[in-house]
Amino acid sequence: ICYIVKRRDSDTSSSLDFGFLRNKPGVHAEMVFLHLLTGWDLNPERTYRLTWFSSWSPCYECALRVVEFLRARPNLRLRLFVARLYYCGDKTLQPEGLRRLQQAGVNLWIMTYK
Repeated sequence: ICYIVKRRDSDTSSSLDFGFLRNKPGVHAEMVFLHLLTGWDLNPERTYRLTWFSSWSPCYECALRVVEFLRARPNLRLRLFVARLYYCGDKTLQPEGLRRLQQAGVNLWIMTYK
């Protein structure tokens, strides 16, 4: 994933960090990012906006862990731009993971070529 982390300051925002992360053996990039962010000393009195750009939407398990992470940190907001939905077949849990993200306030967008 490519990511941007911004801190909201009144009517403006300040970029704190940006970069990209890849899957590690057995660990999806979303979990790598959450581990990275856990090490930051984020002020709970401030609002932070996280923006992710990814080839795939999160799998069901990652979606649930992202939801847990965000619920524990109500000052974080996530926008997620994806190129493809992660194996959203009829008999998988993947669509439920996306619904849970949406219910948790994540803005999920599918990127197009335009």
